[in-house]
Amino acid sequence: MYEFKRLEHISPHLRRAVIAAEDQRFLSHNGFDFKEIKNALKTLIKTKKLRGASTISMQTARSVFLLSSKRFYRKIAEMYYTVLIELFWDKHRILEMYLNTVDWGTGKS
Repeated sequence: MYEFKRLEHISPHLRRAVIAAEDQRFLSHNGFDFKEIKNALKTLIKTKKLRGASTISMQTARSVFLLSSKRFYRKIAEMYYTVLIELFWDKHRILEMYLNTVDWGTGKS
């Protein structure tokens, strides 16, 4: 059974590690990291390979409000919900929700 954890009860080392790995500019952007989006577009043009540029806020919007799908309209909905959570939740709450909803895998190798 899953138990929701308040951010204060999640290791500060884990919090820092997630921000470092997933979204280094999390505390300074408003949901969209335009530098990373620009880099992802450059990579797409140069290598024809698509790579992600989703922020913690965008991933939170996706995991909390949307079903898994690879459709274009889902990305539009993800952007909409990202704007909403950035308006109504502070970074503390966004990170707390992210850490409680992200898929950590099974723990098996």
